[in-house]
Amino acid sequence: MYNLKDPLTKEFILKNISQEQIFEHYLGIQIQLSKAFRSPLRKDSNPSCGFKYNSHGVLYLRDFAGH
Repeated sequence: MYNLKDPLTKEFILKNISQEQIFEHYLGIQIQLSKAFRSPLRKDSNPSCGFKYNSHGVLYLRDFAGH
């Protein structure tokens, strides 16, 4: 199997790949900040989602669906 020098932790992962790459891999969409898009997590006819960084530098998905 694999022999990693460092333990596989959140810090190790984020040191080697970006938060954007993680979202892009799992959601299958290209990350664009400050641009609305249709949610890949539900049926969405209107662009009501967006990506934003919080004050701690963590990227998150904002969904303004209303529920």
